[in-house]
Amino acid sequence: MEQEINTGSVVFTKEMIIAAMDKWRTKIVNDVPYVIKCFKDKYYFPYTKQVAEGSKYIHMYAGIHNTDIYFFAIPDVFDTVEHRHDFERYTQPCKLSVSAVGGGNEIDRAEAQARMDAWKDNYKTWLPKQSKTDDGIFQLFEVDVIDFDSDETLANMALVAELGNPTGFVSDLIITNVAQTHALVFEDFSKPIPPFGAAALISNYYLFTL
Repeated sequence: MEQEINTGSVVFTKEMIIAAMDKWRTKIVNDVPYVIKCFKDKYYFPYTKQVAEGSKYIHMYAGIHNTDIYFFAIPDVFDTVEHRHDFERYTQPCKLSVSAVGGGNEIDRAEAQARMDAWKDNYKTWLPKQSKTDDGIFQLFEVDVIDFDSDETLANMALVAELGNPTGFVSDLIITNVAQTHALVFEDFSKPIPPFGAAALISNYYLFTL
């Protein structure tokens, strides 16, 4: 298995990753206005493709470090109790950034843009509503590895309108790849967690249990 290096301007230790995830979990329950401020004008994060033998999904855990939102990306094969002592070596911290990309389960540009616009237009009202539901605000996204067609991608915060949902939307993550033709290709094999699927085992998400 190829090891993914912990990169970025901040080098995160295990303790820092756990602290950031814990801060997210606490704030999304007890201080949603603080979370909204952290999201202000920040809509996407860059991600470098991680390669790991046998991996089917990339788990992207939300966290807050200082006042910055991060998503900690780790291949599912490393998100296990067996890697409890070294999971940070395989974790890529992705900092949520200003602006957004305009523009398997490939979706067209118009649909992708509509979902990204829905986040920008509604996150301030959606987050408080979602925090009061049984599932609460997402703690991670599970993204199918087939979404990552290029080595360098952008992951964009998004909302999908859902009829019958009391909040009006479901959270989403749109993966933007740059094709060989330099055209943007939008993929959407991601799902927010919670909720867990009926057949899902929490043991498959080790960082979730920390």
